[in-house]
Amino acid sequence: MIEIKETDIIAAVETGGHKAFLELFFEEYRKVFADGYTAEAMQSLSFDQHVVHAYDLLIRELDEEGFVGMAQNGYTPYFFGNPFARKFKEFGLVKTSKLMYKAQDIYEANKKDLERDKDEEEFVASFETYEAFDPIEEEILELQESEMEILASYVDEHIEEFAHIIK
Repeated sequence: MIEIKETDIIAAVETGGHKAFLELFFEEYRKVFADGYTAEAMQSLSFDQHVVHAYDLLIRELDEEGFVGMAQNGYTPYFFGNPFARKFKEFGLVKTSKLMYKAQDIYEANKKDLERDKDEEEFVASFETYEAFDPIEEEILELQESEMEILASYVDEHIEEFAHIIK
């Protein structure tokens, strides 16, 4: 079980607000996958914890290489093989959810090419080939501030589902 000290939560909220609050959870979930997405690591988080981790991973991947990079890094099955878009909506991330469904449509139509091993030249060319991802990526990143505030509220209201809080 993920454990977070109550004093760390209070300090995070006082100094960095909802972003710092969520970062406590993000950091703990990243530690779970420090050695990769093994079966053991995958089973150590609940599905709701995976959803929070997926949001963190989504933002980091989109900020670096977008959906094209996500596919090359092997993360697309994690996102599109699970009902994260539906759960994002349930957590209140309605706009991100809708955008993930759009991205999934593009991904599903091009899955074989997106996931095949590519050399550097092919990889770089993929960004032009799949430029339909660009506005989706940009919008998700633009929504990050407001969506993180919503996610932080959800986590705070259901905190026992995301970590054991040590008093």
